[in-house]
Amino acid sequence: MILLVDAGNSRLKWAELNDNNLEAETYLAYDGVEPEDVIKHALEEQIRRAKRLIVCSVLGDNFFKLTNEWTLRKHGFAAEFVTTQRSAYGVTVAYKDPMQLGVDRFVALVAAHANYPDNSIVVDCGTAITIDAMTAAGDHLGGVIIPGIDLMISSLTRRTHGIRDSHNEERELFATSTSEAVSGGVYRTVIAAITQIIHDMSRQLNGPVNQILCGGSAEFLQADLNEQMIFDPMLILKGLAIVVSAKP
Repeated sequence: MILLVDAGNSRLKWAELNDNNLEAETYLAYDGVEPEDVIKHALEEQIRRAKRLIVCSVLGDNFFKLTNEWTLRKHGFAAEFVTTQRSAYGVTVAYKDPMQLGVDRFVALVAAHANYPDNSIVVDCGTAITIDAMTAAGDHLGGVIIPGIDLMISSLTRRTHGIRDSHNEERELFATSTSEAVSGGVYRTVIAAITQIIHDMSRQLNGPVNQILCGGSAEFLQADLNEQMIFDPMLILKGLAIVVSAKP
């Protein structure tokens, strides 16, 4: 068994790969616990059974160092951290410096190219929302980054007087409390931004376009986005499975 791990800014997602079959995903929010400690406690049993541990991480060098030290000491092998490449797995990155493209975005593009024909726009709704466009040939055209729902609300909370922490799932248009007003306004801002960006990108692409939605907030946002969008919560884990199985 190969254990695939997506270490995002807010939560850990993982799935087992058995004989090229990707099992269902599991996820766990950090909730104030250090990510490397979440791996130790949540994945101990899976790592013990695994032949390899493949990680897509946006958490930086310290997470890489501590995770590798622990897996080597406890399980006798190092975790394998995927990195963004200029051209690999059918995808060519548009960034002047490919390493500046988050590895999660790269792996999501790899999965989109392998699983969906035609052009693609990948919308990853995590702590930040990234939106990337790619041609059917696998040429990444670039993308944009906007704050996610929690970041927008946190910014309002920190930078204004009289607005307290308003993290909830209310979507009221005619809100009757400040908390609902913030949540409803931020929700509609995110929906409007995603919709407009997809529209603008689609106009620049020739032919059909797959609109692919993933990330921790994707299901929450899905209802008010284009009904033609493809909801694929396991997109990054699918990309990791391709990295494991295919040659660059």
